[in-house]
Amino acid sequence: MMVKSMSRKTVSFGQLLDYLNQPVEKGTAILQNFRVMEESQNRIHGEFLENARLLPARRNGNILYHEILSFSDLDRRRVTPAILEDLTWYYLSLRAPYALAYAKAHFNTNCPHVHLIISANDLGNARRRRLSRAQFKGIKVELERYQREHYAFLEHSTVLPNQKARTKLRHRRNESERSRRLQKTHEKTPTRKEIVRDLVLRALTVASSGEAFRRSLTEEGIKLRCRGRTVTVEDRPESGGRRYRLTTLGLEDVFWSAVHCWEELPKRVRALDTRGREQLRPRWADPPAHETLSAPMRIDRGMLSEKYIQDRLTLLLEIERDRGGERER
Repeated sequence: MMVKSMSRKTVSFGQLLDYLNQPVEKGTAILQNFRVMEESQNRIHGEFLENARLLPARRNGNILYHEILSFSDLDRRRVTPAILEDLTWYYLSLRAPYALAYAKAHFNTNCPHVHLIISANDLGNARRRRLSRAQFKGIKVELERYQREHYAFLEHSTVLPNQKARTKLRHRRNESERSRRLQKTHEKTPTRKEIVRDLVLRALTVASSGEAFRRSLTEEGIKLRCRGRTVTVEDRPESGGRRYRLTTLGLEDVFWSAVHCWEELPKRVRALDTRGREQLRPRWADPPAHETLSAPMRIDRGMLSEKYIQDRLTLLLEIERDRGGERER
């Protein structure tokens, strides 16, 4: 969506409130941090003025912001009032969660859009709230990511490039120059960072738990360090002891996917175990099948040759096939 922000240096809340409520085709009001809960324009105006009086007098100081969230006319039939309300609330949570804000959706043009009035200061605070260009851009990127995730069908209302996850190894400048020199001389010697990346990736591939992953790295002389969502690996001292973030190794998403699988693994094992017992219960009720299934447990372990096990599996399959035929008859 298009996000437009316009600052105002005059106390013009009343004029903007009149403008936002002028069209016939409009949505319900969105009120943030107001004491009044119903849509009373005079009381809303009064609360805006009461909060603006806290601002110190300053030349060219901002009093409020008039902002617009606009969508493409090609998505007009897909944009609903509920979608606009959800995206507006998410935008306010990123943009100014503690400020007074009033928003209303307009459907009187080909492009559905939302007008917002946002106070320059937080509720009850005399300090003006300022966002840098980089911060405002970050908010727009996050808002569009949220839109792509929850409303992917609004394909014509995306204006920023899709931020894809980093999967490639990121090199420093001197490492990139060394790689180019190696290519020119036809040498295939990998850098230490590439070696560490391969070791970490191999450990992630074979590990069935976080402890197993850490143990595999320890066997290679690599230490794993976690600080919040930042995960780093420290190379062994004899190789320099350098630290690498999983982000620069291009393995951050792979690591968190593995963590999710490790957390879900016990639940899946329990579910499979329960389902397996439920499936075997009817078979044990039949005396012939009971004798056949329990026979391997009564034999000597030395008799468990590969041919013996194969014969037993074949017999079990035949019993199951016969029972299936009887159920069909």
